[in-house]
Amino acid sequence: MTLDELLAILESHRKAHPSDDELLDVYAACAFLGGSRPIHPATLWRGVKSGRYSKRIKISPQLTRWRRSELQADVERAIAARERKAA
Repeated sequence: MTLDELLAILESHRKAHPSDDELLDVYAACAFLGGSRPIHPATLWRGVKSGRYSKRIKISPQLTRWRRSELQADVERAIAARERKAA
């Protein structure tokens, strides 16, 4: 097996099984939070400012990411709040 074949297999596995600690850019974070209808980036930034969504990870001056696991926790927290309110 060549190195290129091995890298292709690893990449397809990564896409099929995303890591909980995968770093998402602003557009991927918006898609994760919005599902089939991604939220607008401005909505993400307002949610970060208000504490609804996790704070960004500033990788460099021009590079910002969010951890998938933190965004998942934000979604689960919103679901729990909805269920408490409904009860």
